Amino acid sequence: REGRIHEADHADNRCYISLNGANNRRYLSGLLLKYPSIQTVSLCMDNDQKGIEGAERLRTEIKSIIKPENIIDLRERGLKPISAKYGYCKDWNDVLRLLAGDVLAEV
Repeated sequence: REGRIHEADHADNRCYISLNGANNRRYLSGLLLKYPSIQTVSLCMDNDQKGIEGAERLRTEIKSIIKPENIIDLRERGLKPISAKYGYCKDWNDVLRLLAGDVLAEV
């Protein structure tokens, strides 16, 4: 069902969307306007310069639709703290490699 969202199909009212890069931010804005029941957006971007800039562009684009406190940057909550403790993680694949090596077993 590519290109379509069916709210009833998503457990706990969750919907996962791949933007294939933050340059598709207008698509996200349009989607949020079409589905006003969406009240929280979690951004899962890379922990590099492009990911940081992309998250900021997305946040700026949607802040008039979604309350700023409901725009969650998972990079800030996940990648950044893990990188500070275990060394730089560019993306979530790096975290998976750490998990596979039991480095994060204590987390």
